[in-house]
Amino acid sequence: MSEKNIRITEAEEEKRRDRRKTGGRPWTDCEKTGNAAAASGLNHDEETRTHMVEEFRKAVMDGKLVPYYQPVYRTLTKDACAAEALPGWAEAENIVDAGFIISAARELRLVKRLEYVMLREICQDIRNMIENGTFAVPLAFHMTLRNPEDSLSARDVLDVLKDEMVPRDMLRIEVGEAALSGSGKWALKEISRLRKAGIKVWLKDLGLSSSTFDVLMGLDFDGLVIDLRKVRRMTNRARVVIRAIIGVSKNLGIQVILEGVTDEEQFAYFSGIGCEMM
Repeated sequence: MSEKNIRITEAEEEKRRDRRKTGGRPWTDCEKTGNAAAASGLNHDEETRTHMVEEFRKAVMDGKLVPYYQPVYRTLTKDACAAEALPGWAEAENIVDAGFIISAARELRLVKRLEYVMLREICQDIRNMIENGTFAVPLAFHMTLRNPEDSLSARDVLDVLKDEMVPRDMLRIEVGEAALSGSGKWALKEISRLRKAGIKVWLKDLGLSSSTFDVLMGLDFDGLVIDLRKVRRMTNRARVVIRAIIGVSKNLGIQVILEGVTDEEQFAYFSGIGCEMM
């Protein structure tokens, strides 16, 4: 995709300014919108899905996608300390699952465009929080880092941060382990560039590729995201494995976030074994 195709037009920028004048997405709405965007499901027939994919193409090209936020809390104080951005479809009739948006973007080869639109929105939300004096926390942005043709680069991220006048420590990048396996040399270079520029990079979906130990031993990153929703059964054995991963991470000086904690019992257990953020 050409650079021209991912850039936001002046007309799209005007729509964004108008939306923010009418309220935008305040931090207090992050929890309910984020949970809804993450939890909703899609069970449509093929005809309906084809129609939705085509509508999605128009939405992403017209800049109608917005981030919703899933908050991250410190286990000791239960205060919000960050939030993960999930892609949302602003003008869809119903809440659309973030997984569908990502799947449709891949199918249409619009991942780079989606990442760019999301990053601009996230940076504008950060800037608004700072300018309005509201409670500002770092926001996490997922990058695919598959290849330079289909993914944003470190240079793209730094350019947007500069354009939006957003401090680099207010943005956190999350990268899936799958991007680092196989021929992931380009991804590794981009991660290094981001970290050298002062942007924290966190590893997500540990264990979903065949090169987990290579990734842990060969890559410097700032944090690890473990999604409990990918654990089919939370057995005692599963807890032991997760506890071991948290222990190894702490020994390496890496912070850990647990996503998908569902009840107070899980919260108490994982905070008790040293997980600091959920």
